[in-house]
Amino acid sequence: MAGQQKFVVDTSGVSLGSEVDVCRFALRLVAEDAKTFDADIPLSRATDWPTSVRKAAERLSRHATGSRDEGEYYKKTGVVSASDHEDWEAFVCFAPYAFDATVWGADRRLVDLADEGTSLVVHLSSVEREQLESFDDALSVVPLTRWRKRKPRRRQGSGPEAR
Repeated sequence: MAGQQKFVVDTSGVSLGSEVDVCRFALRLVAEDAKTFDADIPLSRATDWPTSVRKAAERLSRHATGSRDEGEYYKKTGVVSASDHEDWEAFVCFAPYAFDATVWGADRRLVDLADEGTSLVVHLSSVEREQLESFDDALSVVPLTRWRKRKPRRRQGSGPEAR
């Protein structure tokens, strides 16, 4: 994890399908350092999800915390170990559809995903950043410190600048 920097992944120039792929690619970049993850599971939206995403949500729902704000159509995984390969793969598949998802390494957050993949902040090395940038030409990977200095662009929903 040495030499990593926090980046905002600006997906505003990519298609919705590519946005999902970018999120999954970023998660795979940090997989080796991932220790735990969590996500909310907005099951009320499940009819809009591909079958693979619904199956991943079902697997992740087994970890539901049972908190008071959960119900039939909304679950939270709580903190789940990334060491279980099947849980991790379910998370990678599902995370771009979560309202909020996070990955932690040994000593820091590695990924913050929000608003169904439209907001993505990730810790990357310079090599990982290059790999992510080359994934899609319309993608912009901006250091968080520089992102915060930009004139704010207003998009619907919350954005990574709030993090």
